[in-house]
Amino acid sequence: MKINSIKYSKSHIPINVIDCNIGDGYLQGGGRQMADVDIDFQADRRSEIKEYLERRYNLNGKQRVFSAGTFSTLKLKACLKDVCRVHKIPVNLANYISAIIDNADGKWTDLFKLAFSSPKVRKFINEYPAAIEDMRLILGQPRSASVHASAVLITPETKDGKEAECFEFVPVKKVDNVLVSELDGYSLDEIGLLKNDCLGILELTKIQVVLDEVNRVYGKNIAFEDIVRSGLDDQQTYQSLAEGYTANVFQLSSTGMTKYLQDLHPDCISDLIAANALYRPATLESGASENYLRCKLGEVAPVYLWGTFDALSSTYGELIFQEQVSQIVREVGGFSLAEGVRLLKLISKKKVDVIHAMKEKFMHGADVKGCPSEDAKKAWSLIESAGYYLFNKSHATAYAITAYVGAWLKANYPSAFYTVALQYADDKEIITLMSEMEQCSSAKIVPPDINVSEVQF
Repeated sequence: MKINSIKYSKSHIPINVIDCNIGDGYLQGGGRQMADVDIDFQADRRSEIKEYLERRYNLNGKQRVFSAGTFSTLKLKACLKDVCRVHKIPVNLANYISAIIDNADGKWTDLFKLAFSSPKVRKFINEYPAAIEDMRLILGQPRSASVHASAVLITPETKDGKEAECFEFVPVKKVDNVLVSELDGYSLDEIGLLKNDCLGILELTKIQVVLDEVNRVYGKNIAFEDIVRSGLDDQQTYQSLAEGYTANVFQLSSTGMTKYLQDLHPDCISDLIAANALYRPATLESGASENYLRCKLGEVAPVYLWGTFDALSSTYGELIFQEQVSQIVREVGGFSLAEGVRLLKLISKKKVDVIHAMKEKFMHGADVKGCPSEDAKKAWSLIESAGYYLFNKSHATAYAITAYVGAWLKANYPSAFYTVALQYADDKEIITLMSEMEQCSSAKIVPPDINVSEVQF
């Protein structure tokens, strides 16, 4: 499969940058499904991307571009309230039963488990058996349909050797003059269509506004890609993050992440990539975040199992990225790239039977390659236990680079950065931003002047 890496210039779209041929490594599963394509764009320019895709692929009057549909399903609480309304069951009783169901999603069995501990639930089940039966029939059924916020699909030009439109691959309807699939994203994956998630990100819009201010006020000609290609090694930027000045920096501004960066003392882009993947509930709970931190600070030495050094050396022996699993099962167990990607999906979906079958193949492959049995068992155990919470490295990298660009602008052009940050801030954020600005920069707030002030900062 051929992948084009594309960047979008400010003047017009698109500019091809790289062509790379990776064979069929990303075709997954028995149906040979393709991986999703996830690209974030400036929130104020996302519509241009959709328009471009339609111009590019809706050729000769053929409709090939459409949006994915989504469906919300009836969960236990909503199902209970709806059915009670139909059966004219008192509202206060329905609300009471709904309130003591802990899980909003809820399984059918949860209601009956509650009956053991709650006499009122037990009485409800006994008094309204018809309502209970109706709930059993409709729980989990689709409740409403809508248009996916970002997923756009493009069907092939031909099917069975003949020119084809999207209607010949999947049921499609029109909603507010927009073509939308009758199937959701998961079903479209099974069919084998390529799903493009084109998401509008406000942070990218804000960064572009800062760049426009820098270029206008200081006479510069700086673009986003210029900062990315500069080496990502500006120590003033990393020092600012290490000191906790993270307000309004993409993905790094939460209180917990700020504290983690202060402990971590990042000094390279790899640290920011790792922090994006590590500061999440599952990794904090597993101890991976703390282990990475201790190794980074030199408090302990990283430990590597047989054959895992190449995959784990950039993260001090910690398994934190999905791509590392694919690399380990290839280099230790002899898997193909496609099998490694498939294993990740199986682990995330907890397909126990298939995972056990792949374990046998891994152990055999490791034995053939000369891996000690004990290390092979530990490596598989690590993969199986960590697989469900691992983060995608390319995703973490994109987030880290975006965060770096924002932090770089804050460190080098604070007046422009804080001007835009204050323009977009909620009222409750303004005081925090002003306070940080006074601590870490020479930028200042001056009183309004009726002769020169405008609506915005």
